[in-house]
Amino acid sequence: DTIYCDSINSKNRRSARTLLNYIFEYLVRWLAPSLSFTCEEAWKARGNKSSIHLEDFLITQDSYCNQNLNNKWSKIKQIRKVITAALEKKRAEKIIGSSLEAHIDIYLEENIYEIVKDISFDEVAISSSATLKTLEKKSNGFKVDFDFKRLTRGILRHIFPVLPINQSSTFASFYYRPWKD
Repeated sequence: DTIYCDSINSKNRRSARTLLNYIFEYLVRWLAPSLSFTCEEAWKARGNKSSIHLEDFLITQDSYCNQNLNNKWSKIKQIRKVITAALEKKRAEKIIGSSLEAHIDIYLEENIYEIVKDISFDEVAISSSATLKTLEKKSNGFKVDFDFKRLTRGILRHIFPVLPINQSSTFASFYYRPWKD
């Protein structure tokens, strides 16, 4: 949505377009040997005169490796998996039709809250809105397994609908905490 909805001079929009350009530059080179005609067409559509097959593979700069950012987004993806699982449950119960009909209150432990507090979870979870809150006490939630390899686990504190006066959206609260075996 950032690319289409934000203003042309928006920093978020320009950042997203820059990232998409980097992804294109790498992928078109990597896929060219296998998808020769498709990659050639995509390359030429971007205004390039030479063939993609004459280009060298790009070498990623070491400065692109940011372990702190990687760890932060790993946590964000884990939180999103918990949210998505809870929203799917609400969809199956016919309480919401899509994630855009939900407002999400996300309760996090203080240490995790500090890591992700600057992230807009309404965009990450594709919901109408989201609020981050710190968890004040431990909760007896239930765990949600996301994959059979147990790579990611979370705990949901509570999920409940609270219809506002206009009854146009559904509210749900989530609690996330990393699962420890």
